[in-house]
This record gives sequence, C-alpha cells and structure tokens, in this order.
Amino acid sequence: MESRQGTTLGADFLIEEAERHLKSGDLSGAAYSLLHVVRRNPNNNEAKLLLAKVFMSQGLPYKAEKLHEVWANAGAHPALPLQ
Repeated sequence: MESRQGTTLGADFLIEEAERHLKSGDLSGAAYSLLHVVRRNPNNNEAKLLLAKVFMSQGLPYKAEKLHEVWANAGAHPALPLQ
C-alpha cells in the first residue's frame, strides 16, 4: 500500500518513529529507523535528508557526506543543505 507521496506506509511509520527518537534525543534510534527506510527504498529523499542531518548531529560528517555523494550520483538534488 502506498501513501500520496509514493512511499510505503512502513517507511512513513519508520520516519515518524525516527522523528520521535529525535525529539527524545535518541540519535542512534533515529539513525537506525532511517537506515531501514533507505535500505528498503534508496529513492526516499525525505529519509535520506533526515538521515544526513542525524549523521551531522552525531558528529559524523563523513557519513553525511557519503550519503550526499551517493544521492548526487543517483541524480537526486537535496532541497536543503546538510547543515
């Protein structure tokens, strides 16, 4: 089943779960949920952008940069800067 944005409902749930983790300060939990979304659907730009921001917040800019490189090589254009 798909939502209006074309993402699976499972992805929507995991993104919402990641946002709950972020609100509680659990960056690792947020990254875990978002990694599941990105692995299932590498074209989910919302999850990739949020994951890059989580990596930056964790002090892991090299992971955010790698994700950004993969994203750019796939022809995607992030709407927002990572910082």
